Amino acid sequence: MWKIISTTFLFLLAGSLEAQIDSVPAPKSKPISKYQRIAAARGELLAAFLNDDPAGAGLWRDSLTSLEDRNYVGLAWDERWLLYYWEEAYGNLFEETSRFDAQEREIQALKIQPPDDSLYEWIDYGLFERRYELFQNISKGFLTEEERIFATLQLEYLLRMNSNKEEWNTKVDAFLKRYPNSRFTEYLKTTKTKVLKAGSRALTIDVLFTSGSWRGELGRTLNPNFGVDVGLAYWFNRWNVGLHCSFGGQKLSHSIIHRVDNFDYDWLKGDRSNFFTPELEFGFDMINNKKIRVSPAIGGGLHILKSPVPNEEHEDPLPDYYELFSFTNVHWFATLTTDVKFPVKDPEDADLPPGSYNAVRLRLGYRDLNLGGQNPFLEGNMFFFSVGYALFAYQAVGGGH
Repeated sequence: MWKIISTTFLFLLAGSLEAQIDSVPAPKSKPISKYQRIAAARGELLAAFLNDDPAGAGLWRDSLTSLEDRNYVGLAWDERWLLYYWEEAYGNLFEETSRFDAQEREIQALKIQPPDDSLYEWIDYGLFERRYELFQNISKGFLTEEERIFATLQLEYLLRMNSNKEEWNTKVDAFLKRYPNSRFTEYLKTTKTKVLKAGSRALTIDVLFTSGSWRGELGRTLNPNFGVDVGLAYWFNRWNVGLHCSFGGQKLSHSIIHRVDNFDYDWLKGDRSNFFTPELEFGFDMINNKKIRVSPAIGGGLHILKSPVPNEEHEDPLPDYYELFSFTNVHWFATLTTDVKFPVKDPEDADLPPGSYNAVRLRLGYRDLNLGGQNPFLEGNMFFFSVGYALFAYQAVGGGH
């Protein structure tokens, strides 16, 4: 009896557990995102292309087109158009390019781009290797003269055979002049590139580290000068007009006695002094080639030698009478500037015409100072040497799209 009851109980329990297991919902698979579907379709398209299967590639191309929306790009426009050449689907090519203008190019660029795969590289490589066959196909196709010329230009553009920007712009302008009402006008305008040409004018800026060596009584009074030299110059057909400002400092190697109103004041040995020279110079290019530019110049300016401003907050505040140690006069100077040139990488990307350059600038000069009349300890002149960075930027002429 107990055996029958226990057997029946176990049977009912097993049935109940099975029912509970069946009632537990199966885990849901994670939905595939549109980006993943695009990536998968691009993989299939690449396989069809590598297998030289235009029909299969066309199906996957259409699938990618249907996956595109206002947010996603399935195929970049240049990928799709290169496939049209491979399939000889010129009608599709002409229809899309006739509606593709600068605004549409910007809209496409703002969308989420396709996955970073090798599809474009393989299409580009394959069609570039077959480019002569593709050009022959265009010439044999049932196309109007306008369509044939456009298809040829478009293939050159897609395969990057337009490296000479000025020549390419000339070809586009010739087409637009020949077919002023062409349906491809707006698209071809987007392919033109800005061509910057160097004019006869330029601006140059520099930031240099400078060192000065004193001569005469100044050489015994002051330690060597060290500072920064900042310059801005205007260049015109080998002539230069520039403004330089040099900021430096040095310590006194000997005390200076300075008389004011019959009183002698001491500027003590070891104290700091500042030296400042705004200058205007005129020069010309003695040598100017692809690697080096050498420019002698002469000019005039102010030289100011003074003590630091007294500061009561300093640990050792300077005496108030240090304000008397300020000396200013005019001077003439001569310089020799040498630029070791390094061409600007991709100058047009920086809106600079070809010929503009970066440089290591060396500047050697002499200043005929005139401070001896204000204090005999300051009689003398200065040789200086500066080295640093310079940018020489031509003015653009003849640019535009």
